[in-house]
Amino acid sequence: MAYYEKKWYDLEHENYHGVIISSRIRLARNLNSVAFPNKASAPGANDVIKKVREALESASSGINSVFNHLAMSQISQVDKIA
Repeated sequence: MAYYEKKWYDLEHENYHGVIISSRIRLARNLNSVAFPNKASAPGANDVIKKVREALESASSGINSVFNHLAMSQISQVDKIA
């Protein structure tokens, strides 16, 4: 995909020595009366995405410049698990 730079694990470099580090970030949420993803309808899920994007865009902290929105449906399976 065009918006991805080459992944660090695809680079051939003498300093990597075959070591792979994995991390995971979980975001806590505080969305009252909103179903969790496994229980949400498609319109309900899209509404949550819209609300979160609007909140980030309107934040005065400038946090919006740190994030990019990527729809999971538009990402390859390899990139989803990378």
